[in-house]
Amino acid sequence: MFVLYFGIFVIHANLTSIFLIIPKLLIHTNDFIFHSIKFYFPMLSLSIFLSIPVFLLEKNFKCKYKIHIYMFLFFFSHLFFLFFHNSYFYLFISMLFFFIIFNILEANFPSSVSKLSYKKIKGTTLGIFSCFQFMGIFFGGLISGFINYSYGFYFVILFCVILIILWFFINIL
Repeated sequence: MFVLYFGIFVIHANLTSIFLIIPKLLIHTNDFIFHSIKFYFPMLSLSIFLSIPVFLLEKNFKCKYKIHIYMFLFFFSHLFFLFFHNSYFYLFISMLFFFIIFNILEANFPSSVSKLSYKKIKGTTLGIFSCFQFMGIFFGGLISGFINYSYGFYFVILFCVILIILWFFINIL
């Protein structure tokens, strides 16, 4: 159960970290001042729309290592941020990819916690799960804010990548 708790912690820490640096990345593409709504709204809408076929296909896809595949894709989306953040188009694509994977993980985790917990303590396990979500948001914002202020957004992305690698190693143990 701790693997799921830590997983939700990591994806929410990453979410907060990415939202912290996106305005700075949009400034690097020279498209932030009046066009941020043209970035966020289509990207978030499209990510939700593109997540639906993945949800439908996922029900038929039985794989023991499905979570590892999602971890790798989540990791890859961060590497895409790291190397292709100077272009508006590539930044849009990397954010889209990030949010598709985030939506899939966000939907799968509560379901998995609910399935794995005992009936008598299902509410408690879901409550602990929610605590880990909010701790991830807090931790991601706190640490990423410090890293961004002190070292820059490259190191925020590296922090996110390190969290994902740590999550992977915790998951395979």
